[in-house]
Amino acid sequence: MRREMLSFAIGSPWGRFVLALALALALLSQYQRNPSAALLAVVVLAAGVMQALPAVLSELGFTFDLGRARWSRLMGEAEAMLERGDIEAGRSRLQAALADATRRMGRPVLAADSAEKLAQLASREGKDAEAVPWQAEALRWREKVPGPDHPSTRQTRDRLADLLTRLGDHAAALDVLTVQLESVSRQEGSGSPAAAAVNVRMARTLTELGQDAEAGARLKEAVTALGTLNGPHHWSLVEPLLGLAELERRGGRTETAETAIRRALDNASTAGQTELSDRAREALIDLYVAERRYADAVPVSTRWLSSAGTTATDDRGAALRRLERHAEILGLAKEQEEADKYRRRAAILRASIERGSGD
Repeated sequence: MRREMLSFAIGSPWGRFVLALALALALLSQYQRNPSAALLAVVVLAAGVMQALPAVLSELGFTFDLGRARWSRLMGEAEAMLERGDIEAGRSRLQAALADATRRMGRPVLAADSAEKLAQLASREGKDAEAVPWQAEALRWREKVPGPDHPSTRQTRDRLADLLTRLGDHAAALDVLTVQLESVSRQEGSGSPAAAAVNVRMARTLTELGQDAEAGARLKEAVTALGTLNGPHHWSLVEPLLGLAELERRGGRTETAETAIRRALDNASTAGQTELSDRAREALIDLYVAERRYADAVPVSTRWLSSAGTTATDDRGAALRRLERHAEILGLAKEQEEADKYRRRAAILRASIERGSGD
């Protein structure tokens, strides 16, 4: 609580005004012993008013520009340069905009926007390692204003965790997600959907770090929270259920894993969530193949194959993968004639794809 109050007092214009007012009143209380304190109190209060004035004018619909024009011009020039492919010049303008925003105190929002643009540019170039420090700087500014728990700050924190995860720095990603969970829990409660989503992400990261027990606890917490909020048959439970199933399968508890997958499949199918249904079917196929239950895998694979092309993420490459996997499963189940039929279909599709790409 003390940290949040300090963050408000320093990072918010209203907070700085309240702080100045309190200090001015404290100085005025010393007037009888030190008459010069009154003058100092007036100066402090005036400074506080100047901090709050832009916010007041903004609420009234007036524009109060404290040097934003130069920053806006630099950002506009950067966007124009990037659109015409002049990457280095655009990057230079973004860096100049960031320097302009950080030159004076009280412009953290502009600084965060500039740093995040630089991170996005580096990431688009496939340079996630270079994007991380820019994203971290954007987060540092956003935690000052609008504050650590604001939705825009949480989005910036999410992006930093994503970058670290893609780079394989799971320990650092876990640290960021831990802060995110604390923030979400403060604002929305530990049993909220947002907290459940962070718990699922943390579970994936913990699994990468080999901390399966902690990952399982996070997933169970998410299942409990989402089941309480949305009911036990809601599609929102699919993600944590599949995560739990994978942990159970890795631990050799295949019956428990199958139960979790089938529950996830039922929830997704009932809600008409095709992509989630397909993910559950793939998990069930993998389980059956690992257990050499090939005959059980065939009908699941058949249904999985029939949904190809019905989701937004399906393309010809995904369809080819499904055909080849289904043929493989039919072969394992000793249904060679059917397997050969799907292999021929897969070969025709592959040839078509290669002709289309010019190979």
